[in-house]
Amino acid sequence: SVHLRQYLIPQFETIWTGFYTRALVLLRKRPQPIQSASLFHANALFDAEIEIILESLVDLLSLHDHTITVADGNGGTIETLFSLYDCHLRRSDVATGLLVELSRCCGGTVVDTEGQFASTTSGTTTPLRNNSRIDFDSDTTNELLNQKTFGGSTQTDTDEFNDSTLETVNYPVRSVPAHLKELCAQALTGGMKCLFRDDHASPETVRERLHRKRSIMVRHRNPSNPNMEDVDNYVNPNGISKGHVLRDLKSKKRLMAKAARIFNKKASRGIEFLVDAGLAPDPITPASVASFLRNGIVLGLDKRAVGAYLGEAGKAPVAGKSPPTWERDWFHKDVLRIYCTLFRFEDQILLDGLRMFLATFRLPGEAQQIDRILQAFSDTCSQVCEECKIGIFSSDPKRASDAAYLLSFSIIMLNTDRHNKNIREDRKMSSDDFYKNNFDYGRDITEKGKEFPREYLATIYDSINEEEIRTEGEGADGAMTVERWKDVLRGFTDGEFDVMPTSSDADDVSELVLEHVWRPIISAIGALWNVHASRSKYLETPSKPAEGNLLGVQGARLGMDMATEMLNGVCQLGRVDILHRLFICICDFTGLIGEYTESTTARAWSFANSLESQAAAIAAIRTAIENGENLDEECWKRVWAIIFELRDLKCISRGRTNNTRGILQESEPDLLTELARIDWTVCLEN
Repeated sequence: SVHLRQYLIPQFETIWTGFYTRALVLLRKRPQPIQSASLFHANALFDAEIEIILESLVDLLSLHDHTITVADGNGGTIETLFSLYDCHLRRSDVATGLLVELSRCCGGTVVDTEGQFASTTSGTTTPLRNNSRIDFDSDTTNELLNQKTFGGSTQTDTDEFNDSTLETVNYPVRSVPAHLKELCAQALTGGMKCLFRDDHASPETVRERLHRKRSIMVRHRNPSNPNMEDVDNYVNPNGISKGHVLRDLKSKKRLMAKAARIFNKKASRGIEFLVDAGLAPDPITPASVASFLRNGIVLGLDKRAVGAYLGEAGKAPVAGKSPPTWERDWFHKDVLRIYCTLFRFEDQILLDGLRMFLATFRLPGEAQQIDRILQAFSDTCSQVCEECKIGIFSSDPKRASDAAYLLSFSIIMLNTDRHNKNIREDRKMSSDDFYKNNFDYGRDITEKGKEFPREYLATIYDSINEEEIRTEGEGADGAMTVERWKDVLRGFTDGEFDVMPTSSDADDVSELVLEHVWRPIISAIGALWNVHASRSKYLETPSKPAEGNLLGVQGARLGMDMATEMLNGVCQLGRVDILHRLFICICDFTGLIGEYTESTTARAWSFANSLESQAAAIAAIRTAIENGENLDEECWKRVWAIIFELRDLKCISRGRTNNTRGILQESEPDLLTELARIDWTVCLEN
């Protein structure tokens, strides 16, 4: 199965994203059945199907023998998906995308302030939005860029991504049902548990983790020469270090995702970013930009921005003021020409090639821009398409290109005419009209005896009439289209850019995944506990309180399981920096830390009637007892704040009955003298 996986990379990617991830997206977007029996039954049928999908997902994420790593060729599900797809420059973030959608279904809020993650919607993937990515530390990208600035200001774009901009729906959306939310929580907990158990880091790596204070994707600099990388992290001419391939690939992919986000706002700034960040050669070449536009959809490139750049004529040189190279007219022309050559139009008819071509960007609205794009497409496709081989197009390249251009333009007009609801049916183009417009373009283009056959044009007409050419998302509804699937398969080469993970990569995978998903997961925990993530300084947006008839005891249990697994797993990995942030969030979720504006009675009543807050307090105190040596001063301040608040609320037993030991009683009797012990007890009780 390991060898079979190498030949089915795009197929497996589509299964994970187009089936599992998309199912989770649809689960969050189900409409509320308001006075609609048919919609109620449709939701019930959908829930029954989703339940089966989620049960299989729980098994897939949780089952592994924990003895083999990705370096051995067959690690657990999460680390295998992450190393195979998330750390590949031309594939989507399958593992992180899946974990983030599970967090959202649990009620978590996902915020991306720096464009950390490539989209899970492009390439072979299918959720509903191109730029759906995940949250991470806001300073990591700046470190990766060594504080690169553009036009005098550092790029932050903190408002680029949040849940409110994920999808726009015009109907009330129901909350995820409780039993399905529980399955999502189980899948999330099981996947992370399996990830932590699969970690077999070397003693040297464990020691490094204990002192790590920033992302492992940030390369360490040599103190004696800030411009020189450390010898252990040497970067070869291809930009990938010898020892840590996956972390460098993921680092480069994140920078390219940021370049895509900047490009979406302003193309010139995005290309400038590519050059300054070392992601493109300096001076930049049309081929590098064309490759970025062709493969950048998985990184979050907006199809409208791609189409606008491809259709742009560029600027001519002006005396005394020459525009940047990438804004010149000749540069735009070469980018468009090379972009078209990156498609494999061989062995398919012009219509299929046009569908595949238009699926990768949004055709601009201006006629001159459309003209330039279609002319470049026709010059390339007319020389290799099926019509050229069977003699429908002329053997003269110029005539074949002109015929392909006119036919492509006519197909686009037919597509608009047949599928525009504003055009009356009796005014729409018929098959005979389409034939009359295209069978003969005149002797300058169509040679005598080379007129288009009626059957050929009728086939094109029927194909467009049955299925329109769609350019938004993967398809109009975000689903994988046939033409996009053909493009994926044609563009895939066995083993292309694949790397064999080393033992160092196996040590890195667990850390990389953790760095990418801990914030969405802690936000999901807050939602299950029906508290707001805004209580913590490490989470910038409030979680959505758990809904869907999720009982307090059920949410408390699921949140505690997830929190305990995350805290124990992070301790096991030795990432104390992330442990501190997680622990502080859990402490804040207890509701025992605050400004204490309410009376003691009100606070005691609130805590006593909140199983979720009690679960958070138990998780925090248990972690302090079991892993207290890994907590810093800020963590211990919160622990004592919780203890003192519980004391004030009279929720702590003093441990003087039934020979039980209270939480405030010292475990080492020789630490205090008798008089000092009495003074300490008096201070606590007062």
